[in-house]
Amino acid sequence: MQVSIPSHDSTIYRTLTKSVVISLVSYWNTRPFLYGMEHLGLQHKAQLLLDVPSAGGARLLKNEVDIALAPVIMLNQLSDAEVITDYCIGATAAVKTVNLYATVPLESIQKVYLDRHSLTSVQLLRILFHEFWKKEVEWVSSDVQPELLQSGEAALVIGDKTFHWQDRFPVVYDLAEEWIRFTGKPFVFAAWITRKPISDEWKEQLNAAFAYGLSHLDEVVESLRTTGITADVLMEYYTRHISYQLDNSKREGLSLYLQKARLLPALQY
Repeated sequence: MQVSIPSHDSTIYRTLTKSVVISLVSYWNTRPFLYGMEHLGLQHKAQLLLDVPSAGGARLLKNEVDIALAPVIMLNQLSDAEVITDYCIGATAAVKTVNLYATVPLESIQKVYLDRHSLTSVQLLRILFHEFWKKEVEWVSSDVQPELLQSGEAALVIGDKTFHWQDRFPVVYDLAEEWIRFTGKPFVFAAWITRKPISDEWKEQLNAAFAYGLSHLDEVVESLRTTGITADVLMEYYTRHISYQLDNSKREGLSLYLQKARLLPALQY
């Protein structure tokens, strides 16, 4: 099955060898992964590409990369995909950076703008509207600025830019929190996925790198000191909002999500 995924420019982080090509989401929530990979020298063994989630998913679909931290919805598109590593971008409570913003209550929302960087969260929001909130809305694939959101409209916003939407709207739905409230399961937004044979050595090195980064969050936060977000906010984000371990409970939540997503009708814009 082919899907239409918006194309985005990607930053080549560093290229020293092309033996393995890895796509890594460029958001702040992946910095522990990148920090660990740098510390263990994996940038000397692989080409690292910094992508937005949808672009990483497109690379995986086109077989342009060997490994990607990709939107998990891609698992419904790729019969040959395999999840590797013990880590993910997940949530066991409010995730903080995947939100629906509106100026009116849910029952008054008529139109929803969908973040073009998102794949997994778009389908999660559709599940919430269709199965749990029981409401039909108009979907628009378009980014929108906070000041342009009109009455009756809402916007799905993901990633770093949500920090600049905080406290600007009276109605905010955290999608992970809503999923957990309805299903009792944690949520997985992105996982390390491959469509190619990956050696056990590489899997072990990635696991070691991610474990290292997550055990050195003070240094990760220090590396982001120029972002304009305070150290306290970033540390809270890493320790309270993002849950990185891909444990059995998250795998159960992921399986349930993929099952529900397969039942959705095709998205009409």
